[in-house]
Amino acid sequence: MGKKRVARATELRPDLIILDVVMPRMDGLGAAQAINKLPTTVPIVLNPFCGTPEVKLAANRLGTCRVVDKTKPGSLISVVEKLLSTA
Repeated sequence: MGKKRVARATELRPDLIILDVVMPRMDGLGAAQAINKLPTTVPIVLNPFCGTPEVKLAANRLGTCRVVDKTKPGSLISVVEKLLSTA
């Protein structure tokens, strides 16, 4: 699924990408890293079930805009709205 997200990012050129950490074949961190190597700039939000400090640090190093835990209802919508309003 992660590899598919990278291909779709190239094809569709979205305004924002939301990735989970756990995905088949390529996890969200690997997909974020691959997407950030593309010639286009797109904000990436990582949406794990539990954003441990290790996941947040790795995501930060890979250039994701935000890490938003799935356990915080409404947070993802707020972050998406904020990122899209400043784009």
